[in-house]
Amino acid sequence: MVLTVAERRVSDVVIVDLKGRVLIDSTHPALDAVRKLLDQGERHILLNYEGVEFIDSAGIGEIVSCVTAANNVGASLKLLKPSPQLCQLLLRGQLAHYLDWLHNEDEAIASFQ
Repeated sequence: MVLTVAERRVSDVVIVDLKGRVLIDSTHPALDAVRKLLDQGERHILLNYEGVEFIDSAGIGEIVSCVTAANNVGASLKLLKPSPQLCQLLLRGQLAHYLDWLHNEDEAIASFQ
């Protein structure tokens, strides 16, 4: 399954819902969506990984690129509902200090305030 991206807004937070698999041979729809949102002036972005079935090292690189792009313009980007596998990859890659992830959507939205 190809990764699909859908955006929705809750208050001043844009939630980017991802669904499918993030693989090395796929395009970078999450990064493209984040860049578009940043160009539109959005500063609070949640990447929702609840619908992501699998993520490989290329997907981890895409997360880092998204966070870096947000940080470069003074925006805040957080992960929502990462799978246990994704959390382990982030911990093993020593990326836990670099980004925030939350498992509850309401708490994640409130965390931007």
